Amino acid sequence: MGLSSESVITGTPAHTLQPWAPPIQHQFGRDLCKVFVALNIPWHGVGNPEFWRFCRTWIPEARVPDRRALSGRFLDENVAEAESRVLEQVRGRLAMGQSDGWKNIAKTNVTTSVITVNHKTHILRTHNMTGRPKTGDEMLSLIRSDIQDAQKRLKVVIIGWTTDDGPDGKKARRILAAEEPQLIVTVCWAHQINLVVGDLFSLPEIAEVIAAAVEIVKWFNAHGAALDLHREAQKIHDPLHDPLALLLPVITRWTAHFQSVSRLLRLSIPTRSCSVTRRDKLLTSAGRTAEAKGKAQEVLRIVDDPDFWVRLTRVKTYLEPLAIAANVTQASHTRLDHVLITLGKLFHAFSDPKIDPAVSAKVHGSMERRWSRADQDLYILAVFFNPYIRSSCFATEYLPSATLIDIAHRAFKRFFGCEPDAGFRSALVDYIRRRAEFTDQGMGLEGARAEAECNGDDIDVVSIWELMDKSNDATQVSRGRNGVVRLAVRILSAIVNAGGCERTFSAFGVIHTKLRNHLAPDKVHKTAVVGQDLHEQHIEEGLIPAHRPKRKFGSDYPSATPSLDLSLPSREAPAIDVPPADAEDIDVECDFLQLARQLRSEAEAVEADDASPEGADPSAPVEDDNLAAQPAASDTPSETPRQSQRSRASRTSIPLAQLFAYPNASSSDSQNSAQSALNFFWAGGIKNLEDELAAYEILCPASHESQ
Repeated sequence: MGLSSESVITGTPAHTLQPWAPPIQHQFGRDLCKVFVALNIPWHGVGNPEFWRFCRTWIPEARVPDRRALSGRFLDENVAEAESRVLEQVRGRLAMGQSDGWKNIAKTNVTTSVITVNHKTHILRTHNMTGRPKTGDEMLSLIRSDIQDAQKRLKVVIIGWTTDDGPDGKKARRILAAEEPQLIVTVCWAHQINLVVGDLFSLPEIAEVIAAAVEIVKWFNAHGAALDLHREAQKIHDPLHDPLALLLPVITRWTAHFQSVSRLLRLSIPTRSCSVTRRDKLLTSAGRTAEAKGKAQEVLRIVDDPDFWVRLTRVKTYLEPLAIAANVTQASHTRLDHVLITLGKLFHAFSDPKIDPAVSAKVHGSMERRWSRADQDLYILAVFFNPYIRSSCFATEYLPSATLIDIAHRAFKRFFGCEPDAGFRSALVDYIRRRAEFTDQGMGLEGARAEAECNGDDIDVVSIWELMDKSNDATQVSRGRNGVVRLAVRILSAIVNAGGCERTFSAFGVIHTKLRNHLAPDKVHKTAVVGQDLHEQHIEEGLIPAHRPKRKFGSDYPSATPSLDLSLPSREAPAIDVPPADAEDIDVECDFLQLARQLRSEAEAVEADDASPEGADPSAPVEDDNLAAQPAASDTPSETPRQSQRSRASRTSIPLAQLFAYPNASSSDSQNSAQSALNFFWAGGIKNLEDELAAYEILCPASHESQ
């Protein structure tokens, strides 16, 4: 079926060759579709004359399909093949659902749902919201249908659902939690950290000093001669290293501005030196107009102000722990224990007496409000069931072992709809005291850590618990000792942000561009599904690296307790998603004060709305009893919504200020254990912040010029 030697030399078609048989031709069409998806080639490219010339010359036996066939039946067949592979991976597994909204280049609003199973995110469905109301009832209807679809088509066990904290998502979560108490229904915690930052930005001095710093960066980057003088000042100050870029924040995320002002602070000495020693040249480089000269004098006045640099240092100190927390909580596989440990670390960081009391009060108040609305039982149990932490970080005055056992007992009844037996309690006691099968050796903690380090991978605490499961039937309720294992697996499998949706939207943005803005949402969805499947196949076949640079939370960095290690919240996600070149959030003239106002507005809107806690609300308007039933774990019926409401009424409510045994100057051994626990994710979060800086270097136009 190849070309003759004469055809190869002359480049003329070999008309004597027979066309491919229908099965081969059909497979060619499917494979060509995959090539177009993998390379992100527009579907109409198949009709390009040069492409046809290439095919006639080199594969004359093939009949090239048109764009309708390529993006129609062949794409549909590849989607079906991809979904069959997903079914093989997820059948019978616990799955956490997430849904979020997105607006494409054509201003079409869509709502997409994904499920996360065993550290992998799978795209579920995309709904075109054109003409549909953006209400809680509509969101609830979509979630219900998505749960039904996941259970029927992919045979998974949905254990929970996550949405953002918008009014529609809030109402949908409230009703869903009331009607389905066995689901872990939670808000996106990456968004919650942003709201804490929004509350902090309500202090005017914080936003003002950042805005001033960004103005300095903008001015230098906008004037080539001034930027050259700044680089010369850097070389004089540090002749052994290449000059660093002044990072211009080109995406509307507060962490981009944090990185920008952090870099400026790092370059404070050469920046101030340049202003003093090269002032005349800097003013000349500004331009000839009075307005340009006035702007230059204003910027240089800020640079010359020692108090500005003191205030900028102070603000950077405030924002850095929040930026680290944002990196922890925005990972695509952030668990409940990641969130609570991060909140504890943040609370302790802002308890430092050196911090302005107004700042501490603002951050503490914001965190306490958001924590008070959380389903605290589940977050506490997630930390407790992390075998590297257990109960070591909790303040026993407010959370003794007996209370932890009671919380676990309530959670078992909620999820499995029946009472555990005496063996369940004895197993919990043994787990707390590291006895019987729950010793470090019995759970294989050191082996899991060593294996992860050897493979350059993360520790999967869910897998540690799954290996301890002594039941042959994954759907059977274990009321005794094995019930502890089942409960731990369920709680630690919950994902508490919409990171999977955000990464799916990044893929959508690469597919649906300004030049391809007529693509229908369903076609974009199908293309993304096939693209994700091809990416997974390439990894399995060793054609591309298995992981991008990963988030390392505790595994590769020194901590107070080096022997202890914790699993990563993400296997494949970088610190940030680099947006496509035409992404709507790129704006070289991004106004920080406008961004700060937006964050404050979002935080205020959440406070003004009906701030219901996670879980059932007795006053929630439960309107529909037809929610798809969760696959029953046993013949014992689960609690009714009314029973669930009574159960939730006794839920744990402990302020962050009292929850942990925070260390102090004269810390006891128990407080040192708490310090180790609170630091587990933090060192890796700092590394993530450095990785994020590298990503912003790519995004910032001046970065390449300064190398």
